[in-house]
Amino acid sequence: MPAGQLLRPYPQFSNVYNLTPYIASLSYNALMVKSEKRFDGGGSILISYVWSKMITNTESTNGSLESQTVGTWQDFNNADAERSVSDFNVPQRLVASYVLDVPLGKGHKILGNAPAVLNQVVGGWGVSGIVTLQSGFPLSFIANQGGSKLPGFGYGIIRPIRDWTCDPKSGLAGSASEKVKANKWINSACFSAPGAYVLGSESRVDSHASGAGVANWDFSTSKKIQIMEKMKFEFRAEFFKLFNRVQFAPPATTVGSIGVVSAQSNSPRLIQFGGRITF
Repeated sequence: MPAGQLLRPYPQFSNVYNLTPYIASLSYNALMVKSEKRFDGGGSILISYVWSKMITNTESTNGSLESQTVGTWQDFNNADAERSVSDFNVPQRLVASYVLDVPLGKGHKILGNAPAVLNQVVGGWGVSGIVTLQSGFPLSFIANQGGSKLPGFGYGIIRPIRDWTCDPKSGLAGSASEKVKANKWINSACFSAPGAYVLGSESRVDSHASGAGVANWDFSTSKKIQIMEKMKFEFRAEFFKLFNRVQFAPPATTVGSIGVVSAQSNSPRLIQFGGRITF
């Protein structure tokens, strides 16, 4: 330990802390596309797509507030080695929203002249919803800190040795559920623990490995009923996470348990009903 202390930049101090150093850098590039269609009969569709990349050399100053492992510095004397994609880099995201009147009943092309009784059944229906499709967040891998001596000499969280000829997604066939059951979301053979005084070669955030993406559908249907000339009743049914699709939490990223998914990060399907009288 004395020899290691003498090799530190400021050996006269045991530790030096700067909680908010202004030494970070970030770049963000994106292609954003939006398309909107409004219909004469009522309603609209809006589709937005983003293809992007965010590169930085640091993340949140308080990783405990984040929902996933935040990439941390390994060598405080080499900021260039910490440059990678951000933990919050989302390569692709598509969101489609729609509000549509069902073209049935009075005022529409189909059954526009329907009798009053039939119109009360088939008319006044509407649908709306939001569809979200998104790439998963990239992952940050760390070595088992118990076998490293470097943190005692002023280094940060030590990362694994990365075999860059190995694809973390290689040899992992099957659905997301099958990978979770097999504890093989990530090919752990691509990572190994460094020696006691060796820095890991893994990047701060690995752009080749990611958690589960988002595929979510929210849907709502409504029915308007004319009770009297100046009185209307509207019934609405709303479905959040319509297909109850599981959103798996990020897998473990510490050498020895890499690829193990032990939780899910989404809430279950939610259904609510509501009614409103307007007069």
